[in-house]
Order: sequence, then C-alpha cells, then structure tokens
Amino acid sequence: SHGRDGDGDERESRQRLFATSASVTAHGVRIEPAGRPYTRLLRDLARAPELEPFDLGRAAQLPPEEPGGLNLEGLATAPDGPLLLGFRNPIPEGRALVVALGNADDLVEGRASSAVLRVAGRLDLGGRGIRAIEYVPESKVYLIVAGAFDDARDFRLYAWPGGLDEAAVGLDVDLDDCKPEELIVTEVRGRRLEVELLSDDGGRKVGGKKCKKADPEMRSFRGLRTAIEI
Repeated sequence: SHGRDGDGDERESRQRLFATSASVTAHGVRIEPAGRPYTRLLRDLARAPELEPFDLGRAAQLPPEEPGGLNLEGLATAPDGPLLLGFRNPIPEGRALVVALGNADDLVEGRASSAVLRVAGRLDLGGRGIRAIEYVPESKVYLIVAGAFDDARDFRLYAWPGGLDEAAVGLDVDLDDCKPEELIVTEVRGRRLEVELLSDDGGRKVGGKKCKKADPEMRSFRGLRTAIEI
C-alpha cells in the first residue's frame, strides 16, 4: 500500500516493491522471492516532477483512509511493459490516479536507484478510487474495481481502454453485499468475460469476533463469480 496503518503510524514493512517467481512442482505451486525488495518508491512518488501537482509527499503523512491520504491498491502490467499503479487515495479533483512505473524489473534487480514514473490516467470513477485493476489482453481493456477511499460501501466495476485521455465506462454488475478488493478474469468469450471478485470480509463477524481478529483457522474471504459484457 505504501501508506500508513489505520492509526496513522508509519510502517516500513508497507513500503516494499517486491517480485516473486512461481513454479509448479510435484508438491504443488512454489512461490519464491525474486531479486530484492525496493524500499524507496514512496520517496520517488513524492519527488517525481510529473506527480508534483498531487503532493504525494504530504498525502503520505496522513492515515490512508483520511481524505487526501495515500493508499496504493491497484497493480497491473500494461501491454507495452510498465506496471500501472492504481491509487485508492488520494483522489485529486475527484479523479482516480493511475501512475506508470517504467523500470520495476531494474529496481528489484538492483540495476536502478530510482523509479521512472509518469501519469498514465486520471479517471472519472464517480469520485471513487481504485481497489483493483487487471488488464485483459484478449479484449485490450482494463477492468477496474472502484471504491471509496474510506470504509464506505460504494463499489462499482469499470472498463478502461488504457489511454491517458480515454474515459472509463461503468459496468452494470450486481455486487450483492460483496466488498471487492481483487478481481481475476477466468474466461474470455468474445465480449463476455467470466470474472471472479474476491471480497474483503475483515469486518464480518466470525465466532463473535471480526474476521480479521478471529483465530487464524476461522478467517476467510468470499469469492463472487459473475459474467460481464464489455
């Protein structure tokens, strides 16, 4: 997230850009660290000339769910190479901020000492920030889960072509009581996409406690499978 914790305290463990490798073995999927975590992305966001109007250095001093605080929640690979960072907060002038990180591989492999950053999008998501973003190569479009910067339950899905000056289009999807924090495209059939949404259920009661504070074996999250026409 690169933001502070819910109490507004700085946590260095949140300030990590890292990579992993995945392989399939006889015992299942094995996930291992790749390269070394890069720990200066927050500094780079605050200093990048193109991002100066958003005052991300000041945003980083605020709790992530306060107006204007800093909270990164979306991450996607763009077809032309960079990673796209989707901001849940801040939402400058009511538009969600997308920043392109052009040298992520070099950062985690130690070949670069600072991030190459530029604005990739300022999206009208009805005043919402970005909770998840995923590129669908077959459709040449990004799917975005948009939500409030705080805990207000105000979610909607959008499709975005990906251009700096292109608009995001709202999608009519019944999210029921799901609080989506991530999406996975599981199947593409022309304009019809099968999508699984993963819900943040940390606040739901389990055995008399909030899920995120329950015993580890009691913690869970829900998945909602749905079809989307784009």
